[in-house]
Amino acid sequence: MRIKLVLLLSLSLPFLTLSAKEWSVKASEEGHSLISTANDSVELELEGPTLPKIIKSKKHPLFDIVVVDHGEVGTSCLVRIQKAYVFNKSKNKFIGVYPYKVIAVDSLVKKCKVKPVVWETYKSYILIHDKNNDQKFKITP
Repeated sequence: MRIKLVLLLSLSLPFLTLSAKEWSVKASEEGHSLISTANDSVELELEGPTLPKIIKSKKHPLFDIVVVDHGEVGTSCLVRIQKAYVFNKSKNKFIGVYPYKVIAVDSLVKKCKVKPVVWETYKSYILIHDKNNDQKFKITP
């Protein structure tokens, strides 16, 4: 017997121009998927064993950016991981998963030092610098 659950989460923050209602998380026995409620053919398998939660969605002239909370990970340093799933609107496909935010859950642990993930948004591209892993990404159409 298969159990399917569709969660629709909505954010009504004034600075967001893309509603989280346009994206949802679908749970099944096989795992979790991020799906577009506007286009049934758009679906992407999400990483991780726990049910991810959509935090917010942002609109860019070229991309939809869906920020998903993947829960907590770590042993000596427990952190909450948020990833951004970037969807190219003109090509109608996902182009990548990028770090969005890393949050220290237990700030009392001194060796748990988390650095910010910096996003710079431009009209034709996005730059990301994950200072935790010293990774840099340039998102272009």
